[in-house]
Amino acid sequence: MSGTATSPGLTGVLETGIYVDDMARARAFYESVFGLSPMFSDDRLTAYPVGPASVFLIFLRGGTVEPVTLPSGIVPAHDASGAQHFAFAISADAVAPWRNRLR
Repeated sequence: MSGTATSPGLTGVLETGIYVDDMARARAFYESVFGLSPMFSDDRLTAYPVGPASVFLIFLRGGTVEPVTLPSGIVPAHDASGAQHFAFAISADAVAPWRNRLR
């Protein structure tokens, strides 16, 4: 982009979040199909470590519309509706096994 400063670069995606209406159903899906184990879970949020440096967050829709104060700081309010997108990274040789599992 002309006239803008050069970006210092990014090293990856730290977190990816989705919003669901049924936390128990979402947890059952991601834990049974993908084998994820939560590093944190309560009634409004489940956090899963994915790979060496990423976190997959599942929020209960409408459950994070107020800021949350934690010892480490404030998590701002957020929520989403409508179309969303995320993707897990896999190796090329894992495509066929994942297709079979997801069928």
